[in-house]
Amino acid sequence: MMTLRLQDAIAARTLVKVIAGIDNTDAVSVSRVVEAARLANAPALDVSADEAIVSLARQGFDGILFASSVEPAALARAVELGADVAELGNFDALYAAGTFLTAPMVKDLAQQAVIAVQAVNATAAVCVTIPGHLDTVSQQALATDLAAMGVAMIQTEGAVRVLSAEPSVKALSTEDQVALTLSNTQALVSVGVLPVMTATSLTVDTVADAITAGACGVGVGRVVRQHRSVEDMTLTIKGIMKAVEASARPAMVALSA
Repeated sequence: MMTLRLQDAIAARTLVKVIAGIDNTDAVSVSRVVEAARLANAPALDVSADEAIVSLARQGFDGILFASSVEPAALARAVELGADVAELGNFDALYAAGTFLTAPMVKDLAQQAVIAVQAVNATAAVCVTIPGHLDTVSQQALATDLAAMGVAMIQTEGAVRVLSAEPSVKALSTEDQVALTLSNTQALVSVGVLPVMTATSLTVDTVADAITAGACGVGVGRVVRQHRSVEDMTLTIKGIMKAVEASARPAMVALSA
């Protein structure tokens, strides 16, 4: 399930989620992102499922709060502390360690997350990142399976292109990462089973492409966190929101016609 304001943002296809970072447990750093998201009136904020960080974010931001982790128990605890959405992902830390989740592994973790979160709060939603290294058919099948088990939405990524037996995988260029996450967005949207949020290396200049590809919204992190001042972060978030809203408007007009 999901809250009414999350449903509304998805329906309008204007969900902008500011990402503080799944591994970011530095209170000062996170506080700056929280403040920028609040000042920009961003629809959503995504923080680590760390208890102290979730509490900090909930106190400083009254929009839709996502909490991210690869541990179902941590996600359930985050919901207890006020998170609206428990997000299984992202998986960058695992990739850096040479671990690539298979579709069955993601399904197992997602099932655990759904059960744990619903036991705490039946109105909280579970979002799952679809590993970008899986082939298109596998991603689409995984999306269908996740919908059947009660996952509310999915998020794309474009960090790596293929599975590798090597301890590490050479990172794709930013352009290739964006191209891949947009391609994954189109493939997952075409299945039509769950709302799709696009993430990975998006900027003010590329977020509109995600909405055009069918996404209900975007997740933006590095493009915001690269700034040193809260003011510059806020301006960047506002620019992203403006680009997303402009791209979503034609679809909204068509729906009302």
